[in-house]
Amino acid sequence: MEQKQIIDGRFIILHTEQTGSTNSDLVNFIKSEEWDKEKKQFIYVLVADYQTQGRGRLDRIWQTKRGEALLVSLLIWHKVESQHSISHHHINMCLSLGAREAIQGYCPVSDCVKIKWPNDLVIAMGDEESVDYKKIGGILGESFNGEALVLGLGVNLETPELKDDHKEKKKGSEKGKDNVKGIAPVGISQLQNKKDKMPDRWELLEEILKSFSSRYDKLISSNSKAKSNSSKGLLNETSREFNNQATSEIKDEIEKHLAYLNTQVDVLLPNDKHLSGTISGIDRGGRLLLQTKDSIVEIETGDILKLRGQ
Repeated sequence: MEQKQIIDGRFIILHTEQTGSTNSDLVNFIKSEEWDKEKKQFIYVLVADYQTQGRGRLDRIWQTKRGEALLVSLLIWHKVESQHSISHHHINMCLSLGAREAIQGYCPVSDCVKIKWPNDLVIAMGDEESVDYKKIGGILGESFNGEALVLGLGVNLETPELKDDHKEKKKGSEKGKDNVKGIAPVGISQLQNKKDKMPDRWELLEEILKSFSSRYDKLISSNSKAKSNSSKGLLNETSREFNNQATSEIKDEIEKHLAYLNTQVDVLLPNDKHLSGTISGIDRGGRLLLQTKDSIVEIETGDILKLRGQ
């Protein structure tokens, strides 16, 4: 890894031509002697031209051709000190919103970039009556001992080719659901109708980091105020109000751009079970709120599967 520059006095930009996984590199970086603990105020950003072992959620393969995607991971030092502190998931949500806003700047249609819970970035195509989503990016978060967070982000600059196994999954079933509708990929260049000119990934990265920073700063500021109040012996409820306001703003912004909101979906749960219902939103902790026929269910981990014919 070579250091390229420092952006906004906060982001130390590292670059490598090829690696297995930028997330794995930064996790190993924390464990190595290269990691300078005196630089915890900085956010390390590793950019790769190509990944051989890129992955997404649920260990899905994420692979693109060299130079045709923004492949980046962020290393953020943030210790979660209590259940009322700003969590690593809140920071993850800030990156989702920052990336969504930056990508939206390349789209000719307003508000076409959506967030598919929990960590996918998709493009809404068609009209309100028959909206279709295509995946343009995704985020994979990994916590390190509750003290550091590594967030991997991949954004398609060009539309990647579908591999045969992906095509078969679209045609066939997933975990016994033969009416599951797959999401095809799309790249920024296709949205711009400029197939001969790929967006500059370094410009896109700067825009993402800028958008991420504005939200991250609010979270960290609220967390600092809450800690200050607690140290002064003030009521815990008063301290929590600072974090509640900040996380509520993040929640509201996510819901504003949430894919499949008020739509009936099938959610694949970690135990391979399925739960059907209508998405009503998310809570402040980022959990999905699914309205079933009996009640509203909070889902911490899962995968939204859109059903065919809807």
